[in-house]
Amino acid sequence: MKHIPIEADILGELRARAVDSDKSISDTIRRELHLETLEVDDEVYDYLLIAMLEHGESFAKMMRRELGEGRRPPREPTVVEFHIPPGTGRHPWNVREDIVTARVGDILRLINDDDVPHRLHTPGTPFPHPATDIEPGQSVDQVLLSPFEPGTTPLFDHGFGSAAVFWLRVLPAG
Repeated sequence: MKHIPIEADILGELRARAVDSDKSISDTIRRELHLETLEVDDEVYDYLLIAMLEHGESFAKMMRRELGEGRRPPREPTVVEFHIPPGTGRHPWNVREDIVTARVGDILRLINDDDVPHRLHTPGTPFPHPATDIEPGQSVDQVLLSPFEPGTTPLFDHGFGSAAVFWLRVLPAG
């Protein structure tokens, strides 16, 4: 139990706000200030103490820093499948009106339903340039690492050049 100095008028106000006479002043302060408590085991408590950067740093400040204040919890990646159509050959994989849209962190699964190998040419974004072809009947998963807006320059098939475009948009993680 800790003791803190408090002025008589504030103590009176806290007593007046108490909902039950058997509740402690701490319970009233906790309710009035919307304070929550969290029960943690000794190992977690010790870690939290070590994580404090400065003497006297509050748990709230440290937790906000450690959790990344305002940062949403990471979401599970979505697998976005795209089938390279049969008979594509040296032609476009898709058209701009059917652009594939995903988010950073998602997995782009390219499935080769064509009868010839294909390899997507990238400038290093939204993922590194692949080193190998996708053989007919095979697939490859690429983790989308950065936003990508094709503008007037879509990605294209490495083996067939800029006539064999692939329209892909990668939005920031969300």
